[in-house]
Amino acid sequence: MANENPWLARRVISFAHQGGAAEGPASTIETMRLARRNGSAALEFDLHLTHDKALVLQHDPELVVGGRTVKIANEDLAELRRLKPDIATVEEALAAFPDVPLTVEVKAPEAAEVAARTLADEPGDRPVIVTAFAPATVAAVKRVAPDLDTAPAWPTILAFWLMSRVGLPAPIGKGHVALQVALRLDQVTGAKRIPIIRRLRVADHRLVDAAHRRGLAVHVWTLNDEAAMRAALEAEADGIFTDRPSVLTRTLKAAGVYWRGPEP
Repeated sequence: MANENPWLARRVISFAHQGGAAEGPASTIETMRLARRNGSAALEFDLHLTHDKALVLQHDPELVVGGRTVKIANEDLAELRRLKPDIATVEEALAAFPDVPLTVEVKAPEAAEVAARTLADEPGDRPVIVTAFAPATVAAVKRVAPDLDTAPAWPTILAFWLMSRVGLPAPIGKGHVALQVALRLDQVTGAKRIPIIRRLRVADHRLVDAAHRRGLAVHVWTLNDEAAMRAALEAEADGIFTDRPSVLTRTLKAAGVYWRGPEP
């Protein structure tokens, strides 16, 4: 089964999280270009849907510009561009980075169907994983575009991690190709406030081995220092998300596991 998943052959993938948000303005075309020059083999960004049904690259549901808070879902693209000229649409990102592997997180449930159609209809065979925090959003993507590769939402990941502690299989659902997980629970909102569990490892050998037995890749987010990156590599993770692409590239090359991906 593992041989049927091409994401297991692409390793170790360096994902520029929000385009490489510590090395330039988050989720912009220019920052993603810089990430590619700095060695990122793949890109990660989040999608929200505007009032006029444009998909824009943005992590949060609002823009804060000049002390004004604007909800993306309530505004047309033209108004958002007036407030933030470098805000990008998904079509612009796809055109700017042909063939580059992607992880796309659909942040807003109402964006799921539009995102699924847009990504599924793109010509060519770009590697792309679509995911979301909410299970219903991932399910909506699969209904519209069942052939898209996906990563499961947090309840499935939590169940898989817990079952991996005791060596038992966990239900994973159809069509998923990767688990995209934190290195430790202190990276997870809510869990990091609980002292007794916040230092527990998520992405360790037990989880990675269990995932590989199920034919799933493991991608770890979001690591910005070399020690954490090396910890993920020691667990044999297949990919790492970072806000600091230049640091991750240097770390992967030093470890001899840098996957170049398509030429920038």
